[in-house]
Amino acid sequence: MITEWSSHISDPKKKEEFESLLRNSTIVIGRLHDILDKQIDSLNREKLSPEGFKDPNWALLQANHLGRIKQLLEIQKLTKFAKGK
Repeated sequence: MITEWSSHISDPKKKEEFESLLRNSTIVIGRLHDILDKQIDSLNREKLSPEGFKDPNWALLQANHLGRIKQLLEIQKLTKFAKGK
């Protein structure tokens, strides 16, 4: 599990309790991971859509898509433990 989840807790006992609670929340966190997968796939399809290339602001749209994908991947990295990855 990534330490960012419990880095805000200084008490070792409370940190352990929080991490245990988080590990037992894999149904919800796993579902979030799946939702992020779908959003990333959708953004990747939009990014490669032939229609997008016709837009004069194509470069800005691509930068926006890449920024959104990067952010979703960062969130997804925090949820990988729930998917056993």
